Amino acid sequence: MKKAKRIAAAAMGAALCFSVCGTAFPAIAGAETLTGTPYAEDGSYDVSVPHVVVGQVFGASDDAEVVSHSFIELYNPAEEAVSLAGWQLSYRSSADGKHNEEWLSLMLEGSIASKGHYLVRCGQTDQVSAGALLVPEGDMEWDVQLHNKGVAVALFDRAVTLTDAFAGAVTDENRPEGYVDVLAVQGNDAGDAQVPPVYEGAYEDVQSKKKAVRRVNFADTDDNAADADDLDYSEVMPEDKPVLNSKGESVTRQTSYEVKEDSFEKDAALTLKKAGGIKLGEANADGGVAEIVSYNADNGKAYVVNGQESILNVFSVNADGSFGTAEKLDVKALMQEEDASFIYGDMTSVAVDPVHDRIAVALQDADYTQSGRIAVLNYDNEIVAVYETGVQPDMIVFAADGRYILTADEGEPREGYGESAVDPAGSVTVVDTETDAVKVAGFAGFDAAELAKEGVVFNKVDGEIVSAALDLEPEYIAASGTTAYVALQEANAVAVLDIASGEFTDIFPLGFKDYGKEENAVDLDDSDGKYLPKTYENTYGVYMPDGISLYEADGRTYLLTANEGDAREWGEFCDEIKRDLTSADGSVTAEKVRVLDNSVKAGIGEGNYLYGARSFSLFEVTETGLNLVFDSANDFESKTYEYLPAYYNVSNDDIELESRSAKKGIEPEAVTVAAVAGRSYAFIALERIGGIMVYDITDPSSAAYVNYINTRDFNGATEGDVAPEGLAVVENGEGVYLLAAFEVSGTVASFELTAAGEPTPEPEPEPEPEPEPEPEPEPEPEPEPDSETPIVWIVVGCVAALIVVGVLVWVLVRRKK
Repeated sequence: MKKAKRIAAAAMGAALCFSVCGTAFPAIAGAETLTGTPYAEDGSYDVSVPHVVVGQVFGASDDAEVVSHSFIELYNPAEEAVSLAGWQLSYRSSADGKHNEEWLSLMLEGSIASKGHYLVRCGQTDQVSAGALLVPEGDMEWDVQLHNKGVAVALFDRAVTLTDAFAGAVTDENRPEGYVDVLAVQGNDAGDAQVPPVYEGAYEDVQSKKKAVRRVNFADTDDNAADADDLDYSEVMPEDKPVLNSKGESVTRQTSYEVKEDSFEKDAALTLKKAGGIKLGEANADGGVAEIVSYNADNGKAYVVNGQESILNVFSVNADGSFGTAEKLDVKALMQEEDASFIYGDMTSVAVDPVHDRIAVALQDADYTQSGRIAVLNYDNEIVAVYETGVQPDMIVFAADGRYILTADEGEPREGYGESAVDPAGSVTVVDTETDAVKVAGFAGFDAAELAKEGVVFNKVDGEIVSAALDLEPEYIAASGTTAYVALQEANAVAVLDIASGEFTDIFPLGFKDYGKEENAVDLDDSDGKYLPKTYENTYGVYMPDGISLYEADGRTYLLTANEGDAREWGEFCDEIKRDLTSADGSVTAEKVRVLDNSVKAGIGEGNYLYGARSFSLFEVTETGLNLVFDSANDFESKTYEYLPAYYNVSNDDIELESRSAKKGIEPEAVTVAAVAGRSYAFIALERIGGIMVYDITDPSSAAYVNYINTRDFNGATEGDVAPEGLAVVENGEGVYLLAAFEVSGTVASFELTAAGEPTPEPEPEPEPEPEPEPEPEPEPEPEPDSETPIVWIVVGCVAALIVVGVLVWVLVRRKK
């Protein structure tokens, strides 16, 4: 039996407090039938008899925001505990709600203590604001979203079938057998459609998505209007008023979120602390305000793309990690002067070549079917060269010590596959800056059907597999020497490019993550407000990495992947559907989970395939393929829940609890590697909830979690540092810093990286003024040599000790006598 509970509530500071608090104790065995019910000994109805009442009802519907769940709270004013086993709780909404046609009922379990409370936590609201009351787990759970514009909740001491005769004011004529209580309220719009279906005496018109109805001092005179009042959960409770639980104990009140500017693990091998920050534009839920960041070790400057405004921001990164003022380059205007034939559409990426003192940016044409451009700038921010690329260059990088410039050209079919639509070819553009030769490497030499058999994922249109030349869409590039590895995100594969020849040599599938294995258990149910991972048979994660990075160790090459996942929705084509998924324990997800539509995909089987893997992975690169060495499994969601339970699986444009669970989860976006104090660390940006995960990958086969930092301000949907998109590493004489560009908030932050045992630099103290010279003392006789001083004191000490011992012996001898 659970202890009787009471909500210890403070929603944005507002408390749910009753005036009487009692100590819970077990139900009394063999309690009489009438205990806790409003009936006299002769069986007649008598509301004055102490009985269990419906003490409070909060209807959250799906949009309350200030409270996480609807709830019903019972109270027992009697002197005895009451067993509720076999009792029935029934609910019906006004005509304004969706539960207006019939009564919904829940059979209760357990007991309610004398002067105790019993909580039924009902359906979760779809969106929760910062500081909202997070309703705790109830004595019972009831997955029904109570309406917020007119409700009635009735309590019975037995199972009852309710008909339409039970309506209007409760009277002796329509009161069902076993009746105990009703609490009802009208919606605050006061319309006829919001009148409760049944009520005691009369009712108030006060209910809304912010207001509950509750009994004042638990009074029950068979008049809901007189007995009950409203309680506003959006109002702030005075700080000096305590919040009490059902046992009268003071509990922690809900407060606003305090932004945390250092990492969560204080004693980890590597800690992070925010050292600098800059805001480069207004926050935008669509992103793109501060998207990609690149650092120039030559001049100590950072270059950040603002695609929303066509601005390249340039600012200094100081030795302590702080930032200088940003200079804003209007790249669109510069390109109009340089190449009038190019119709500027978007700037997507930036890269730095400190060997040849130049910066390169990737630019897309306004027409999604046309070639893009690479603009090369010198350190004076002047365009010195322009190169044509494939269609929709989305990422840019220098390779081979700056000789080559590469762009990942996505070639997305943005208007679908209709007759007049165009599906541009995906490619990688290779520019040899020594010869100015440009080659666009495509996939025409690969057979889509054969690749699909190996597990490379392709679209199917009208039952036919789309060709490799058109369907493969390069997303990201990691280069080493004259070899580049290209993420084909939607295809769940990586292509290998020989840079010098400008030819693809291989395409390697990444495989799938088995959610039927316990170590990969995943939380797909968004209804409980908790991290509850489960296994699902015949269900898989499709890695689909966005950002990738390379790492060399012991003569081997490893590819790091940020396993974000991405759906394809162009025109009338969509490869996403929603399904109810059943876990190994038999439970069905509350919301349908987003999975790949098997009917329009090749390269997957008949099971459930989810977008992304909610993790990062390490693959060893071999001549024949990529071998998975490490995957972070479910660490990202378990750790973010551990550190930020009130904001678990929120998105980057809302703070709705678990809004991402049935979708793609936290969405790892980018990954980079840095060496600190002889160890190698991977840093993974989480796009949705935000923040950076840190892993020690010095030995890839034994990679391990180290730390997490999140400088987002959860008091608002897009406050603080939101949606990290790009990462860069800064090494200067003062230390190692990680730069992160946050595309939704439009901010850039620097994080100081400190290895355990490394002292944190302290500012040098101000020199103290030299003391005034004192007059020379009179000369004194020379002391004996210092070497003799200890001997003298040793002798004195020994003599003293002998005297003490002698005295003690004399005392003992005297006592014995």
